[in-house]
Amino acid sequence: MELKIIGVLLLALLAAGVLIRILNLLSALEPRALSQALPDTESTSLGQGVVPVVAAHPGLTGLHMLDDGRSAFAACVLLARAATRGLDID
Repeated sequence: MELKIIGVLLLALLAAGVLIRILNLLSALEPRALSQALPDTESTSLGQGVVPVVAAHPGLTGLHMLDDGRSAFAACVLLARAATRGLDID
């Protein structure tokens, strides 16, 4: 009897998941607003700080994983304060 109840619950959960997926369709990717990188970022203070690191590691992205949310928030605040030309906030 317990196994039957578990089976019915799992089936109901699966049906609910399928129903949620059907009713909440993903939005279309097109039309999207075009975006572009800012030209001449080497003249900014952040750009000048990054130039030697980029030159030392050609072909790498510059991605740095942060350990926790506080570190990520602190990095966002510091980078926003240092920005002089624009912010890409997504």
